[in-house]
Amino acid sequence: MKMFGILVFCLCATTSGVALADCPGSSTPEIDYCLGLEATQLDHDLKRTYDKVVQTLKDAYDVQQNREKLLLSLEKAQQQWLKFRDADCDFVYKTFSGGTGAPIGAVSCRIELTQARIKELKEIIEH
Repeated sequence: MKMFGILVFCLCATTSGVALADCPGSSTPEIDYCLGLEATQLDHDLKRTYDKVVQTLKDAYDVQQNREKLLLSLEKAQQQWLKFRDADCDFVYKTFSGGTGAPIGAVSCRIELTQARIKELKEIIEH
């Protein structure tokens, strides 16, 4: 199990390597704090991007009934995605069995998944 935790940590650290590279400090608490700030900023970016998608869809559909169905579907998808992200990153956290790398693994997971979701939402705006 310990080897699995190391593998998951390496995967998270590599896929969001930009995030880790941007964090000065060498101690686990310093890196965890820095990544936490980045995750918080990404949550704000996600909210802004989601709001832009909502506005784009409102502007694109002139039939109110279709617009309302579409927006309800988007809202449900976003809520389910947030639940998935949190559950998936909780799994990553638990693979570390409470070790000192657990918070970094979990927040790296959150950063990676949030970046991917922002990209998906931006693609809706662009099309």
